[in-house]
Amino acid sequence: MRIGFGALGAVAALVAGGCAHHTKTARAPDTVAPVIGESHSPFRGKPAYLATARPLHPESRPQAANDNPCARRSTGCDDRLRANLAAIDGELLALSTPPSENQLKALAFSLGELRPLLAPYTDVTAEADELADDVDKLANVTPVEQGPLLRRMFELTDLIRVQLAAAQ
Repeated sequence: MRIGFGALGAVAALVAGGCAHHTKTARAPDTVAPVIGESHSPFRGKPAYLATARPLHPESRPQAANDNPCARRSTGCDDRLRANLAAIDGELLALSTPPSENQLKALAFSLGELRPLLAPYTDVTAEADELADDVDKLANVTPVEQGPLLRRMFELTDLIRVQLAAAQ
């Protein structure tokens, strides 16, 4: 079988075209894919979902240092004081031996809430101070020393209750 020059030229053109195509795809691409995080331009304004949202306004003003609503006696503050003393008693009853860090934090938080409630009762600040000192001691006492310390703390909350009842 004999192939003519025309057919041979066509076959050579096909082979050359195929090789040229193959060499083009084997080369490295001219453009590099963008790095993650750099594929988009940065925001130039608020996104639509934030622009249409209503603005946030504070619901209440922050309390000033001298803005204590319980600085004067009131039945509401006295009730809060009684509830706080009951919460302290409950936390004292629930203490494990030795007390956990969370139990001591809860007790310290309740004592922190007690201070503003005792503002009209200046005669029981010594009891509140001793309660705070006893809570600090609870972390380092032995199980034998914990019992008397807890009894003293119950006595202090009872003394505050007596003062509260005497003031009425």
